[in-house]
Amino acid sequence: MPSGSPQVSVIVPFYNAAGFLRQCTDSLARQTMGDIEILLVDDGSTDQSRTIAEGIAAEDRRIAVLEQTHIGPGAARNRGLEAARAPYVTFVDSDDEITMDGCEAMLRRAVESRVDIVVAKMHTWRRPALPSRLRFPATAIRGLYTGRISMTACAKLYRRSFLEAHGIRFPPTIYIEDRHFLLQCLIAGALLAPLEQVVYRRHLRPDSTMCRIGGKHVMDATAAYELDAALLDRAGLLSACGYQAAWATLVVDLYLARAITGNAVLRDMLAREVQRQQSLFRLLPEYRLRRSLLTGAAGRLRRDLAGGTNLLLTRVWLHLVQLLSL
Repeated sequence: MPSGSPQVSVIVPFYNAAGFLRQCTDSLARQTMGDIEILLVDDGSTDQSRTIAEGIAAEDRRIAVLEQTHIGPGAARNRGLEAARAPYVTFVDSDDEITMDGCEAMLRRAVESRVDIVVAKMHTWRRPALPSRLRFPATAIRGLYTGRISMTACAKLYRRSFLEAHGIRFPPTIYIEDRHFLLQCLIAGALLAPLEQVVYRRHLRPDSTMCRIGGKHVMDATAAYELDAALLDRAGLLSACGYQAAWATLVVDLYLARAITGNAVLRDMLAREVQRQQSLFRLLPEYRLRRSLLTGAAGRLRRDLAGGTNLLLTRVWLHLVQLLSL
């Protein structure tokens, strides 16, 4: 590590990333600002990732390798936060890249606007523009659930003293950890500022965590929303932020539209989860919102049928629409 103090700590959790870790770290080593530290956190890899990471660290004194047993990306990110020295931190997934001036641009925006979080753009994300400064918990939280604020922890710069003051960390053992981390920030009153510049390049691989959906991911999704609900309830914001609609949208849009591939166990698990959460649907404050969910589900069903969707997926769609109409 350089003897001087870094201005940005870049935290990169990795697990079995031998095929793409070097591409990620190359993008970090080429940053236009030199006073950064790069923390590579090995989440118990079983391939050659650790050896590759150590070789990369030997080439650049700004890079350090940390390790832990295999727990999950949330725990790995927390490990990086514990070791971070810079006043600002950012997170990068091991198969992604940051543009050459990404860290510098986010840091400049953070300092100029004196905010706790800078929300930049990534090339796979499309969202409406944010106001120049935003700090209204209920408004910001609704933005998190509706897509106005991206749910990923990446492509953002965080003031580390803010995270430490509020004890903000990732859920350690679930794979859908980003949103709960951001939710803690918003409830704590984080001041946000947008950076209308693409700083992050996301690469979606078929075997990545984002694309590899199975039973654990379904249960983790439910667990993440239940963590959110408990946190929002304690803050008195549960009814104000659209949580219930967000949970329904998760089931409709993500785990049915993308995940069902003929696995009967997964289908039944989803059906049980929807039934278990019926109280949330009944709590939706506006009938209009429930109706829009049903209309959207029905529209997607019609499009899928027109496109030749398999019979199993059709049956699941019909079952979900029936459940949501209760």
